[in-house]
Amino acid sequence: IASHRNPVQMSEVQKAKVATSKLISQGHDSFELIFMMLMGIRTAVGKFSSVSCGEIGPQEFNQKWEGDFVSKGTAETPAHAHNDFKFKDYAPLVFRQLRERFGISAQDYMLSLTSEYVLVEMFTNSKSGSFFFYSADYRFVLKTCTKREAAFMMAALPQYHQHLMQHRFTLLCRFFGLHRVHHRSGKRVYFVVMGNVFPIDKPIHERYDLKGSTRNRFTTDAERQDPNVVLKDLDFINARRKLQLGDDKKRRLLHQIKKDCELLERLEVIDYSMLVGIHRATTARKTARPGSMFYKVVGCSGEGGGDTSSSLEANSSGAPATSSMGFAFGSGMSSGLYEAEQQRRVAVQIVDTVSQEQLHEQISRKASRPFEDAAVDSDGVEPPTLYKEVYYVGVIDILCEYGLKKQLEHHYKAAKHGEKVGAQNFSVVDPVQYSARFQNFIADGLA
Repeated sequence: IASHRNPVQMSEVQKAKVATSKLISQGHDSFELIFMMLMGIRTAVGKFSSVSCGEIGPQEFNQKWEGDFVSKGTAETPAHAHNDFKFKDYAPLVFRQLRERFGISAQDYMLSLTSEYVLVEMFTNSKSGSFFFYSADYRFVLKTCTKREAAFMMAALPQYHQHLMQHRFTLLCRFFGLHRVHHRSGKRVYFVVMGNVFPIDKPIHERYDLKGSTRNRFTTDAERQDPNVVLKDLDFINARRKLQLGDDKKRRLLHQIKKDCELLERLEVIDYSMLVGIHRATTARKTARPGSMFYKVVGCSGEGGGDTSSSLEANSSGAPATSSMGFAFGSGMSSGLYEAEQQRRVAVQIVDTVSQEQLHEQISRKASRPFEDAAVDSDGVEPPTLYKEVYYVGVIDILCEYGLKKQLEHHYKAAKHGEKVGAQNFSVVDPVQYSARFQNFIADGLA
């Protein structure tokens, strides 16, 4: 199918990602499953895109649609050349409202996911056993989940939906769909569609998955040979890493994390983590013009609850504020960041601009270490390149309930390692302790 369609237009960064990933298209072992996922999404989203969606109530949270995708087609499903399958869409109007809340139209959603019936396989060092796939344009991630996780998500959906509707700048993973494929062999595959925390056209130079626990939370020498490795808590500590935000952005970020963790405590969720992506941007100094303008990025909400968009000014170009797959913070101010964020609908506000000279002064004052690759030419000209960091962060893996199995694991690990229940260095502790430890670890990692 993909070979008969126009290719998706990709940036150079996207092309580089595909070159180091595995494109799933016709002939791939997973292509039939991917085809079923994407055809089901396309049909379901199209079916409910024109349905009137007023106030969401219990009926919408319990709503399910199931389509029978036989090869010859039906009145509700298109014909296709693959094995018959069934597709179930959970709470379609609830997830539609969440997509719209963050500026994702049905047309954009279907274009990103199903214009090519192609996904990109995502390689991770996750121990969950889940499979991860990117949409062809990298805006969305499809992740398989267990039946238990799917059931928990449906139970938690009313509170989760309310939180995201009230807190536009939440760091919690943005779920945009929950689905099930039922193959004629009897196999059932549950999966979710999530927003990508990372930008689609900016390289990420460092990645961290931070839980706040330290037992076995490190990567091996072999794993670190992979340029896309996701580092862990001990790697972060041993590198003496700090995210340089400044007092105001630090306060805002921690305030939003606190709000998000309060929800996770109520839902009795543990084992979540903060995914951090660090983009190192450069600015050429010698070619700078006094009139060059840079965008200052501001993060999350103020102290009040509810929709936080009113607490921040509109961006300097007059473009509307857009929604986020995560959170972006600049340790300085990032040239060209606004254009990138427009493409992926990131929930940051552009509040003012500064000249390049001001940018250099600010970075120079706040620099915590010497600039890398600083070279002085024969004329004694100052280093031509400045480095600054932009951080993309989001709270992920939020479907792990502290049920009986996790409680038993908690007590077993405490006994095995000779530590009292609630110790701070292994992952499984009760939700309140987990939340407090997580928030403290993140706070210690900010400057």
